[in-house]
Amino acid sequence: MLSWPAGGRQEDGVWAKYWYHAVHRSTGWVEKPEMAELPAVADELRDVFDICLPLYRSLVAHSIV
Repeated sequence: MLSWPAGGRQEDGVWAKYWYHAVHRSTGWVEKPEMAELPAVADELRDVFDICLPLYRSLVAHSIV
């Protein structure tokens, strides 16, 4: 249950090709990676980004992957 063969599963459903790229490449659990560099944010979205970022960081601190 801690490792699996790479690739899709029939149970993944029709949206798998849009959502599961990383899952289909995975073969098991790995150590939690460091937070990646944040993406560039368009000026018109900066206010929303600035409000959401602390909430995101709070949630990511409790993530298991």
